[in-house]
Amino acid sequence: MTTRLLNAAQQRTKTGLTLFAVVLILSLAFFGCGMLSSNAQAEADLYSIVAPAHERYVQEDGNLPADAKVRRLELLSAWRKRIIANGGVIR
Repeated sequence: MTTRLLNAAQQRTKTGLTLFAVVLILSLAFFGCGMLSSNAQAEADLYSIVAPAHERYVQEDGNLPADAKVRRLELLSAWRKRIIANGGVIR
């Protein structure tokens, strides 16, 4: 029973991470290489909400392989740099 609950929790975590990754990739694809300043600030505000929680999760998840952690943290870093380069102010 405990194993079944643990497997279900792991599956929900994987599903949530997959959804987050899809939303993030679609967001990056939608805005392309550049964005309007109003969009840059909206993206910065979204980053301010999502990135800290996701970074904490990545760093604390003992089941996430090291290479996956590196890729996710690099994605957050690239997202941050892109926002700043386009005039967004991350608070």
